[in-house]
Amino acid sequence: MNVFTEPKLLRNQHKPFVLFFIYLISFVLMGLIAAAVLIAVRHPYTGLVWEQTSNMVVEVDADSPAEAAGFQPGDKLLTVAGQAITSLPDGQPLVEENNAASIEVLRAGKTLVLTLSAEFPPTNEFLKRLTPLFVAVCFALFSFGIWVYQPHDWRVILFWAFNQLGAAGLTFGTLSNLGYLWSTRWFGITLCLFS
Repeated sequence: MNVFTEPKLLRNQHKPFVLFFIYLISFVLMGLIAAAVLIAVRHPYTGLVWEQTSNMVVEVDADSPAEAAGFQPGDKLLTVAGQAITSLPDGQPLVEENNAASIEVLRAGKTLVLTLSAEFPPTNEFLKRLTPLFVAVCFALFSFGIWVYQPHDWRVILFWAFNQLGAAGLTFGTLSNLGYLWSTRWFGITLCLFS
């Protein structure tokens, strides 16, 4: 075999696989961009952090709609717009953006009704919500770069595949309150296995 034609032959043999993975990484990146848009639209900012199992307010951000409404850490959420807090679907925000809802809370044995409004998150909060997506993009691109460098090594292919699954898990976890814990665990396991 001629030494000068061998690299060209090898490139032609693996071209469909390279194109497949380039298309796949572009779909992952498009999904991450779509996730960023969904975060901005689906999760309006109230500044209220509450524990879903006990319905207790854990934290109230300074200069937030929740602070303006009078929420305090330790308040127990009872109802939202007359509907029991336990009947809300998981992941649904308490208040939709640009709307207000009356929320009944229990504070020191007394029941109070507070009106909470939601708004588009401030820049720092929005970027904090996007942090898992930025991490997912970095690891997706990093694993793709390693795969391009050594496409024939089975460990590299597994590293690439698990990092793509980890990136998808981080994206899912960012969009869903249910998936966040499991997706970060999966991503951590993936990173530890192939580091």
